[in-house]
Amino acid sequence: MRGQVDPSAVKELSLRRANAVKQALVRRFPKLQPNQFVAAGLGWDRPADPTDPDALWLGGSAGVFRSTDAGQSLTRVSGTATTALAVDPDNPRHVVAGGTTLESTWDGGRSWTAGGAARMSVTSLAFGPDGTVYAINDAVLYALGK
Repeated sequence: MRGQVDPSAVKELSLRRANAVKQALVRRFPKLQPNQFVAAGLGWDRPADPTDPDALWLGGSAGVFRSTDAGQSLTRVSGTATTALAVDPDNPRHVVAGGTTLESTWDGGRSWTAGGAARMSVTSLAFGPDGTVYAINDAVLYALGK
């Protein structure tokens, strides 16, 4: 089947990429212990920036990190603990991070703006087809606007 990749291969490559980022984080920040976070590989099968497949974002209790070399190096761009990230498919420089609060960047992580519902304990974020940001906590789906 020309042009198609076996889904199990994509899943394995995604997990490997997630683990590479986790290892880079532990090397860069020695105080982090590998058992402090999980590399699930979810969502790693699609690039964060279609024009730059080596660009990626990672969020966790230590903040938000960005890599421009497929996880070989990471730069912390926000110190806010994050449980969910969403990259705007129409503008890869627009990223929304969620945890106990929401913050967003329109310039690839150089500056962040707090916004959205406060104290909502975000577990998942997504951009809708019209650019609306959707945030989910344990029980409620919020449409947060564009």
